[in-house]
Amino acid sequence: MYDKMVKEEIKEIGHEYIVYGLRRSGNHAIINWILPQVKGDFSYYNDVWPNAPYKGKPKQRRGNGSKVDTSIISFEDYNLQIFKSLLRNRSQPKVQKRTTILIIRDPFNWYASRLKSDMSQPAHYSGLNLRQLYLQYIREYNRESIFLEGHVVLISYNQWKSDLSYRKSISKGLGLEFTDDGLNKVTGEGGGSSFDGMIVSGQQLRTDKRYLYYLNDDTFLSLFTNKELLFFCESEFLIPEELLFLKDKVKRKNTDLLDSIVLNTVPKWTHFLRQTYLTFKK
Repeated sequence: MYDKMVKEEIKEIGHEYIVYGLRRSGNHAIINWILPQVKGDFSYYNDVWPNAPYKGKPKQRRGNGSKVDTSIISFEDYNLQIFKSLLRNRSQPKVQKRTTILIIRDPFNWYASRLKSDMSQPAHYSGLNLRQLYLQYIREYNRESIFLEGHVVLISYNQWKSDLSYRKSISKGLGLEFTDDGLNKVTGEGGGSSFDGMIVSGQQLRTDKRYLYYLNDDTFLSLFTNKELLFFCESEFLIPEELLFLKDKVKRKNTDLLDSIVLNTVPKWTHFLRQTYLTFKK
């Protein structure tokens, strides 16, 4: 696998997988499930800088040359709007084939894990609060917006964790030879599980019950004041019985209009300012 010798800079990639997900969405678990299914030389760069994803040392790598059969690069908590222009303008390394992966997790357990890990704000500034950033990701997941182009594989972390046939279909969609060998690996990225650390295997993690810890927490409950978000939960994940009262709460405090205005305007301006800054920085 990966040794500590200095590796040659990657200049050519057979198949590049680009993974997008909000932190605590199961990104590392899914990537480490993918890696045992990869054949040949590979590189894996975790939580990278968009403008230079292959700069620095990879998290894992197999092989020493400038050409790898497969690469995986992971982006966490970014405004998805920036990637359309970035990919179009990127010429190095040379990529023969590209697959995009978008991971989503139910917001109840996702936000509970964020709060437990002291991640109540997005990791990167985009002008969006955490609820608005989650809305951007679920709109992309529903393909209501198309910031991610090409071959896009959508992964529900909840279903991936619980459903063997779903994992097999995801593996096929990624063009991999299926094995579940990496399923029970709890990785050290981000400190492992926000609740259990590194003490249990992947399938033993009670990732579907994290919300129970925050049932009476006002900060936690404040995320769920958007009808669009709750409707997505109800159709994609189901709302836990203990949180059904949120459907009444959202009627009293509905943030849909404000969130939509922010989502439709602010990311464009922050993207423009970001591009301007990077242009003048050169």
